[in-house]
Amino acid sequence: MKKYYDIIKKSIGEKNLIPKMVSLLLSIILWLYASKEKLSEISTKFPVTFNGLEDNYVVSGISTKVVTAKIRGNKDEIKSINSRNIRLIVDLSSAEPGNYITYPIECQKIDFAGNYEITLHPANVEILIEKKITRKVKVIPEFKGTAKDGFMLGQIQVVPEYIKIDGPSSIINNIGVIRTENIVIDKKSETFSRDIKILKEYGDSVNYNISRVNITIPIINYSETEIIELPIIMRNKKTGFNYLLISDKVKIQILKNNDENITENSLSAYIDCDEIKIDNEEFASKSKITAKGFVHVTANTLKNDKSRILSSTPATVEIVITKE
Repeated sequence: MKKYYDIIKKSIGEKNLIPKMVSLLLSIILWLYASKEKLSEISTKFPVTFNGLEDNYVVSGISTKVVTAKIRGNKDEIKSINSRNIRLIVDLSSAEPGNYITYPIECQKIDFAGNYEITLHPANVEILIEKKITRKVKVIPEFKGTAKDGFMLGQIQVVPEYIKIDGPSSIINNIGVIRTENIVIDKKSETFSRDIKILKEYGDSVNYNISRVNITIPIINYSETEIIELPIIMRNKKTGFNYLLISDKVKIQILKNNDENITENSLSAYIDCDEIKIDNEEFASKSKITAKGFVHVTANTLKNDKSRILSSTPATVEIVITKE
């Protein structure tokens, strides 16, 4: 054995192999370090999008709207990745309304040639699908402040008076009116107009066909008005349903006309049942449903017609609906 050891030692000494082996080992270590330095991992958040959902359905609930993606790859390449390069998609082409269902999230790479690995957290989402419905609802202007002493607000005019909304049936069926941002009155004594935004109280769940309406607010001297109380009637009742008004009277403030004696026959107050959407499926689990109806006031024999009608209290009335 000693003989072989002496031969190996002599060969290493003659050929200067030790420095060469050390150099080779250092080169390998440097290469591994450089390769490791080029690899990197980043975490970023991406929104979840949907594909293939039928037009008459809508997503009304989701366990998370944003997913964390861990991206591993070449450091120089992945640092430029953003939402334009990656889309997280849930395929809803076979979705049906009902309970929450778990769906896998698919990752789609867009306009990016680099090689990288993506891990999603979470990799699945729970989604609730509902029927999508469309309704016309009345716009109610909101305001703060008061008119100048001795003056009052007249019948506020909104253009358009109704707007279209659509979204999940569970939400749309419970929307009675759409309100505006606050209009500041600030002791005014003259009529004025404003373009004002509608309030999108339901976030992304509801779509609105417009975002602004025009408001005209008449400022009226109190001495020129009078109040009359009217019964509220129901028009266009749907067959097979009973309607019960929680409050069946309304007070109407109108502009005086010294040449005219105002009576209950001069005006009519009513709720249009066609504006109240009834979902028969709700009665599968309920014996009654409640809704809000807007009180309309029309002029029958009143001179100068509706322009003299200043306000109605209350503006909306709660209605209990049951099946016959």
